[in-house]
Amino acid sequence: MPRRRLLVLLVAIVLAATGVLVAAVADGTPRAAGASSGVLVRFHLGGGYVGRDVHTSITAGRRVVVVDRDGGTRRHTVKASTLSALRRTLDAAHLERGIGPSNSGCADCFVYRITYRGHSVTFDEANRPPRLVRATAELSRIADGGR
Repeated sequence: MPRRRLLVLLVAIVLAATGVLVAAVADGTPRAAGASSGVLVRFHLGGGYVGRDVHTSITAGRRVVVVDRDGGTRRHTVKASTLSALRRTLDAAHLERGIGPSNSGCADCFVYRITYRGHSVTFDEANRPPRLVRATAELSRIADGGR
């Protein structure tokens, strides 16, 4: 087999194998195909008078990806102590208990969605359960660039 054909064949095999082993996830972090994305918590802030739409994901590796309504993406890393405190706050919020009616009918209120450990809750600021106030504040702080 001519060397050029052999080289093209080897490159094709390597590229095909790479495509099988690595997949890109929504936050841009490469990972092995079939592996979990490592996202610990997802947070969405929407609505309000100005119509915010901000999606935040925080990984167990302390990486934060924030995507705003225009598709702009910001990335930063939180301190290990911040992630530990966030986990404690989210555990204390007991998302697994769910919440009651989630829509108060408030036209200009912010609407929040928090997903953590397989449980999601959605609520607006007018009917935010007291047990979620700290979690919402900390997630908002992190989404705004807090470390």
